[in-house]
Amino acid sequence: MTDIQITLTSKTTHFTTHFPNPIKLDPRKKYKVAFVSLETYNSTPNITNENNNFTYSNDNGKTWKCIKLRKNAYDIVEINDEVQRQMIIAGDYNVEQDSMYINISTFTLSSVIEISHPEYKINFDVENSIGPLLGFDKELLSYGYNQSPKIVIIN
Repeated sequence: MTDIQITLTSKTTHFTTHFPNPIKLDPRKKYKVAFVSLETYNSTPNITNENNNFTYSNDNGKTWKCIKLRKNAYDIVEINDEVQRQMIIAGDYNVEQDSMYINISTFTLSSVIEISHPEYKINFDVENSIGPLLGFDKELLSYGYNQSPKIVIIN
């Protein structure tokens, strides 16, 4: 049995490939063709101006801070990293223990947001909220373990 690997690449979603030399097959034999794998790169933005707001409070909801993520194709780790980067700039992290008060991760197909400080809250009931992308409805998250009721819409 002979394996032939063919790699197709394109910068568009629809394309046709013509081989300069045809693949010659013995007409007396039977052949099977298998599609083995598809590797793609996520380059379609899942964060836009319509869903880029991460709104949180560090004083039990008295005042709110809004982090705006730039338009891009993010995964959960990158969303968490960017939110935490901006929270560090704002001074919203545990300096003594060098740890964050808000952590975003995944659990199966949902997201988990752990809030480790009792005065921190997250508000997904704001305009252009990132909440639906993370699987949350228009809701307010408080201290503790918060698992999204819906699947994340990352891909």
